[in-house]
Formats: sequence, structure tokens, C-alpha cells
Amino acid sequence: MLYNMLGYDKGILFWLCTVVADFGQFLLQEKGLIYEQKHEGWYSITDECFYPQSGVQPWIEPSTGRKIMVWSGLLLPITG
Repeated sequence: MLYNMLGYDKGILFWLCTVVADFGQFLLQEKGLIYEQKHEGWYSITDECFYPQSGVQPWIEPSTGRKIMVWSGLLLPITG
């Protein structure tokens, strides 16, 4: 393994990777490239985005009878 070849133990290598990842996130936040924001509505796992409640409606899946939420007539399963 790489950590053995470099002479590190797993714990130190894990810590080092964590520090590098945290610093990278800090730099991106400082440049305004990533930020926190509150989202409301329904989240689509498939699309990885939020849809407002006003555009989401229930729909019954004909083959299973299962009720799902869809966005503007598109059959995208959305979780709340």
C-alpha cells in the first residue's frame, strides 16, 4: 500500500487527507464558489435539485398504484 511505501501509518495519512480536503473547501468558500443556502420545496434525487411546492403535484403510477410527486407533468420521482 502507498502509506507503507511512504512510511506513514493509516491514521496519519487519513488525517493529512482530511486537512487537505478541509483547506480546499475553505478556499472555495473564500472565493464564493460554494456557499450555504436554505432551500424549500421538493428534492429530486435524479436531478439533484429542488423544485418549489407550487410546481409539484401528486400522481398515481398506473402500473403499481403508488403515489409519487411529479414536476410539471414530468414523471420524476421527488422526495419531500
